[in-house]
Amino acid sequence: MTKPFLMLLVAVTFVLSACGAIRQARCPTGEMATDGKVCPCHDARMDPQACGEAIYNARHVQKLQLGQSMQEARQLLGRAPDQRTVRVESGKTVEVWRYLTNYQNTVFTVATFIDGRLVALDTAQK
Repeated sequence: MTKPFLMLLVAVTFVLSACGAIRQARCPTGEMATDGKVCPCHDARMDPQACGEAIYNARHVQKLQLGQSMQEARQLLGRAPDQRTVRVESGKTVEVWRYLTNYQNTVFTVATFIDGRLVALDTAQK
């Protein structure tokens, strides 16, 4: 390779890495942006958005406590669940929220509500 080409390659690499650093500083991975969306992972991942959301979710599900209302839980979590199911069982409404909390191992935290109160927190692997 010629010296001018190598210098150009170094300059392009520097500019691209600087752009990545600026993007990450504006929207840190796993943080909620001003538009209400979670910032994605900034490295090469299969699904950068799901990765960022899992980091966000993992930090927030730790705040949940049994007995909380769905409204309290939703406020603490700051976003809708990744998956939500509702069923009636023995006359009681059972609602289950699943949040991806470990992107690499596809682990979900599962919050179960009966008649609007949090009764169980579990983990499940896909």
